[in-house]
Amino acid sequence: LDIPVTTGDSYTVATAVEGTLKAARQMNINPAQATAAVVGATGSIGKVCAQILSPHVAELILVGRDPHALEQIRSLVQAQGPTQIHTSTDMADLRRADMILTVTNAIQAIIEPHHLKSGAVVCDVARPRDVSKQVVNQRDDVLVIEGGMVKVPGQVNFNFNFGFPPGMAFACMAETITLALEGHYQSYTLGKTISLTQVEKMAEMAHRHGFRVSGFRSFEHAITDETINEIRQKAHQEQTQFNWVNP
Repeated sequence: LDIPVTTGDSYTVATAVEGTLKAARQMNINPAQATAAVVGATGSIGKVCAQILSPHVAELILVGRDPHALEQIRSLVQAQGPTQIHTSTDMADLRRADMILTVTNAIQAIIEPHHLKSGAVVCDVARPRDVSKQVVNQRDDVLVIEGGMVKVPGQVNFNFNFGFPPGMAFACMAETITLALEGHYQSYTLGKTISLTQVEKMAEMAHRHGFRVSGFRSFEHAITDETINEIRQKAHQEQTQFNWVNP
């Protein structure tokens, strides 16, 4: 059968970066002065996330397992502008990052409580999750959000429980819906390569039809503004105490 197919990764990338920047601002992080990290930067999603995120931050750390592949991505991203781009194969370097976008295909959690600085924002796009549940249990001074969740326009009923509030969907499904609304009955995001053009075009189409990045969720629970305020205050206390002990 000649049926169009898409992985949904283009809109997943767009919403992940948008959500990360939005969450950072709510944590009083100015992206233009911040250090960000992309974990899984050599993957198809990670590479494009790095390309899109780079112009918004002061410094970007590309984290992965293959130094040669990381250097190739670094050269690609560095060519876009003056942002300082670094590579690392050491998860300990995440301690430098104010914002982390993680998109690996690991089969178990790879980001633990000790990897994160106080006040950090972590957007976990991976499934299974890259972020250990222990981060939420032990670190009340960091904000962990799930990437790729959007509000679908209109009174939609999926007749299926995705574990989201009514009217919410994964960005990958929203991409499929958007293509149908556009009458774009051709395969869209496929294979290991995702282009900036694909992501930007998909984001524009989805926005035109009324799709929006939704409120944040973490480990199947909604994150309220009150919760973010509590995390922000706790991080401020931790940072103040650190500065007092280490003048």
